[in-house]
Amino acid sequence: AYTLGGVATVDNFDGHVETDGDFAYGIYAYGFAGVNVGNGSNTVITSGYSAVGIFGFSAGDYVFIDSGTVITSGDNSPGIVGISLADYVEIHSDYVDTAGNNSDGIYAYAFGDAYVESFSVDTLGDNSSGIEIYSFLGNATVFCTDKTGTLTVGALRLTDAIGPDGAPSSLPLAWARHCVDADAQGVATTPMD
Repeated sequence: AYTLGGVATVDNFDGHVETDGDFAYGIYAYGFAGVNVGNGSNTVITSGYSAVGIFGFSAGDYVFIDSGTVITSGDNSPGIVGISLADYVEIHSDYVDTAGNNSDGIYAYAFGDAYVESFSVDTLGDNSSGIEIYSFLGNATVFCTDKTGTLTVGALRLTDAIGPDGAPSSLPLAWARHCVDADAQGVATTPMD
């Protein structure tokens, strides 16, 4: 979906999307006045160099993505990308799996608020983040849960952190301790459930 003057809307509630090739997109939505992508509980699979599962971009308004399963393979192949240069980005996903170097699971960049909710994000590859989220002037919120509840034990644990230079860093661990009242091992002492 592509529009310069309106809202780009993709509703894929009854289909399966699969692409194979370099620079391929499973779902691509560009709308100056906003983006709505609905993939329900369906699956998007892409493979190839710089192949993107779901891509939503708006220069003038919001980006909203609601997705089921997204699987990508190939270097520089992120699962879900949402970018808004003017307003908020909101991404909901069930399962994201990426395999390839520089292949983030979910990438959200917003001028306003950025919100990501996911049940499971798995990445395999060098320089690949599970969730990367940025907000220029708003809040950045990540909410991860497991549908079965087996992963929600009332505590968060940050075990490793990589700094901007790609080297291990203890600074994010210190920030996490400050934000969630974590103990010296990085376990949250503030109840989460």
